[in-house]
Amino acid sequence: MSIKPAAAHNVLLSRAKWMMIVVGCLDFYQNVVEFSQVQSDVNVGFLKQFLDSLALAQSVHDAVVIDLNKAGKKK
Repeated sequence: MSIKPAAAHNVLLSRAKWMMIVVGCLDFYQNVVEFSQVQSDVNVGFLKQFLDSLALAQSVHDAVVIDLNKAGKKK
């Protein structure tokens, strides 16, 4: 899935009531958010909201991020 459209992601996140598994690259998502701050025509607020929510959930042990490199799986 691409990072657009934002509305589709908002629906996806709002429907995850019990558990959601996201496979992706957090560094990439964070870079997209940072890049969007210097580009006036890019709106990825939903992605920033997701990353902020993930950080909050991690802080209260409601979310777990598994680092692929630390898990011993390397390509």
